[in-house]
Amino acid sequence: MLTKMVSQFIISPEMPASSKKAVSVWVFALFLLLVANGQTGSGEEEIPQEANIELGASVEREQFPQDETSTLTITLKWLGSQDAFEVDPLSPPRVDNLRIVSSSSSVETRMEAGEQITLRQYKFVLKGESEGVGTIGRVQANYRQTQTGESSFLETQPIQLEVTPPVARREFKFGLFFLIIITAGALGILGLTVYRLIVSKRERLPASAVEALAPTLEERLLQQVREVESGLENLTSEEFHSRARSIALDFLQEKYELAARSSTTADLVAEIEQKELPQKSQESLKKTLLACDEARFGSRESSQQEKKEVLSLLREVLEPEG
Repeated sequence: MLTKMVSQFIISPEMPASSKKAVSVWVFALFLLLVANGQTGSGEEEIPQEANIELGASVEREQFPQDETSTLTITLKWLGSQDAFEVDPLSPPRVDNLRIVSSSSSVETRMEAGEQITLRQYKFVLKGESEGVGTIGRVQANYRQTQTGESSFLETQPIQLEVTPPVARREFKFGLFFLIIITAGALGILGLTVYRLIVSKRERLPASAVEALAPTLEERLLQQVREVESGLENLTSEEFHSRARSIALDFLQEKYELAARSSTTADLVAEIEQKELPQKSQESLKKTLLACDEARFGSRESSQQEKKEVLSLLREVLEPEG
């Protein structure tokens, strides 16, 4: 329609027939060129820019017996460091004919092909309710790009598993049972002999030497602090503060006979202030417990420097002065 109108506007009645035909062909070719150029431009504008983040789901076994388990792993993977994206807490998936018996999460950053990659994983251990098909519903992960502030979400597809009959247990064999009894008896006699040798050796040692063999409470807990420090890079914030708090509670419970593991942090702080502890130890213990509570019930990951400060507080309590 457009080419016809343009042709009528350009072509005059006085033009020869050959000229009219040439002008019509020229107008039609120009129209096709404009249409092609318009389509190319609009296509370039519609290419979306997607975030460099992926969501995946996998199961340990798609078919497993009713009396065993299979693990569902949800993995968020993105380019960059852990703080490149903020991820909302992940809700457990809806399941049918399955039961979630335990769950855990972890996060790590590593290098792949010269690029920094972050992996956040959620694991759900599943057990079948009855024989037949079990279904894992969609899992939605909501996230926000730290740099741009843009929020979006990713979603997995439903997964079907097959729950098979329980595995038949082997029948009891008397010969195997008899062999186990003989082995256990031999190990018991060997263990008793070794124990008597150790006791006899200790009885011949002076009392001071025997006491030196057993590490003190502070030495045992300092060793735990060193173990935590050596594996610091592999511990999540939750795991680290749980172990640091456990060391502080063991010290209070064994050293000052406080009901540390059954008391709240507020109650422990009040009891610490009433005990005859050195002022420096009081402050270090209170700071340790409060820092662990803040990290355990907060939503952010603690930095390596913050973790080292907690370990330094524990050393101030456990290491002998001077």
